[in-house]
Amino acid sequence: MANLYDANANWSSRSNDERYTSLFDMRDHFDDMRQKSASKVYKLSDLSFVADAENNNKLSVVGPSGNPALINGYGFESLTVLAKAPKGFLSSLPNKLTADVLNHKLKDNHDEIGMLMTQESKKTPIVMRAATTPNYGRIWNSQVLNALTHKFGDGVTGDWHVPGEFGKPVPVTQKNTTLYAGEQDMFVFLCDESHTLEINNRRDDKPGMLSRGFFVVNSEVGTQPLRFTTFLYDYVCANRIIWGAQEINTITIKHTLNAPERWLESIAPTLQDYANGKASETEQVLKLAQTMTIGQTLDDTYDFLETHFGTRKIAKAINKAHLDDEGRDITTLWDAVTGVTAYARNMPFQNERVLIEAKAGKLLDMAKEAA
Repeated sequence: MANLYDANANWSSRSNDERYTSLFDMRDHFDDMRQKSASKVYKLSDLSFVADAENNNKLSVVGPSGNPALINGYGFESLTVLAKAPKGFLSSLPNKLTADVLNHKLKDNHDEIGMLMTQESKKTPIVMRAATTPNYGRIWNSQVLNALTHKFGDGVTGDWHVPGEFGKPVPVTQKNTTLYAGEQDMFVFLCDESHTLEINNRRDDKPGMLSRGFFVVNSEVGTQPLRFTTFLYDYVCANRIIWGAQEINTITIKHTLNAPERWLESIAPTLQDYANGKASETEQVLKLAQTMTIGQTLDDTYDFLETHFGTRKIAKAINKAHLDDEGRDITTLWDAVTGVTAYARNMPFQNERVLIEAKAGKLLDMAKEAA
């Protein structure tokens, strides 16, 4: 078992204007943003940078048309990477001097870049939100949110909703919501706490109830890839920490040239399956996994774990993690999944944890095939 802190990290850091109390409101905002945005490709050498006198000398970029666009926080960060100039140093300079440095560093660079421009209204300036490679495969937040609302409604009143607190429903407010989006990325956490799964021998030989949940993360400006993570869990506390998570599986799509097509091929159908999935079917698989023995002796258990996780040393460490948590050695397929999750909890690097938890999730495919 593991605790997940992704929702807690967003809950503790997002400003009020990045908190939504309905998927519909979130979708409508980003539909509007997409209509007011455009991606354009330029040669770096065709751009110039100025401290725009008409906008309080804010740093701006001017393209071949001669129209300036204000550079926001992440747009500035992505430009400093292209210019190979320290962000902290440039941020400390007056905007006019920063513009001079960028002009000097980029004037002879004939590489092409993609720039994301947004204009809220005709009365507001154009804003450059990101600079990417020309082949950047943008998956728009509005695409993701339209798919989510199509499958899960407003994220508040249906079976799939913002989680309650300790398994009990609560009114969704800006303070306790798990729907977030800002300048750089979006994060959605929904769950089904109405159709729980009863698991025998959940902990200390006692039964327990698990709920299904998922995260969707995306950044249309390029700070991170699109991720869809599903899991089972015990409960969510008021601080939005997810306790007792199990069967954690993640699909990741990087924003490469074919990313939009891969989103449609990979994650969109998975959303459909997850929305239509029956809690009883998942419960059947988990109960079957609890009855599937993986050996008659401890050496049999080590052999099984070594086959799936690489070495005898890891196999013994997984069994020990289960023994520490549950007070007994691993004997069933479900024990193995639980033991791997417990072992992963103490791994120092997130990417390693994700990889081994994904392997744990695949163990349950044996039960699904037998169901």
